[in-house]
Amino acid sequence: MRGYRTRPVAYPKGAATASGKQTAYLHGSKELGRPHLLVVSDSNARNYTYPKIVSPSRSSPFSLSSICLPGGQFRHGVKEISETDPFANVDYVLLALGTNDIARFNGWSKDSRVYAEQLIRVTQQAYPGAKIILSQILPQQNCCVAEANKDMERITKSFGVRLVDLDVGRIPRLWSDGLHLSDRGLHRYMEILESVMSKIVVEGNCIIFTLKIPNYIA
Repeated sequence: MRGYRTRPVAYPKGAATASGKQTAYLHGSKELGRPHLLVVSDSNARNYTYPKIVSPSRSSPFSLSSICLPGGQFRHGVKEISETDPFANVDYVLLALGTNDIARFNGWSKDSRVYAEQLIRVTQQAYPGAKIILSQILPQQNCCVAEANKDMERITKSFGVRLVDLDVGRIPRLWSDGLHLSDRGLHRYMEILESVMSKIVVEGNCIIFTLKIPNYIA
């Protein structure tokens, strides 16, 4: 059986939103001793944005804000970042898009690469004091993910930003379908994110690396 994914809130469509669906926001704040992390993601961010089913732990190395773009591709991220007011006092921005680029085009396209590069540029402009992080695309039932992630590694090297691997593994209960994490999977995702960010905060620099996490055993 696939993992369960809570769906208590319906996301209405709206022409004024980046992806054509209602964008959701979680506005955190910078806390004493903890940097402020902004995550820009697709519907896999929905259950730690709105509704807030999953939250960072009390020992989390960051305070969390997020932008959830249901159905969002890299081009929607560009639109969102470039046409909206930036969040205040952001130390790190994690760009976690790309899943819908592959799903939409059934593969990694040249346009996806161009928009990924553009997203990094507009994010650097909107958050000039923040460190930009790009997340690899989570695995899915598509053979093009590995190809896309290799290309994203080249992109991050050319821009001098960090690439991280937040893969939760392919255990069925961590997924509600081939694209979306279950609530349990999202809990695991948050654990990995906290582990990765702990190392980044300690290092305090932008050396590119990919962190592999051992397979999750529940």
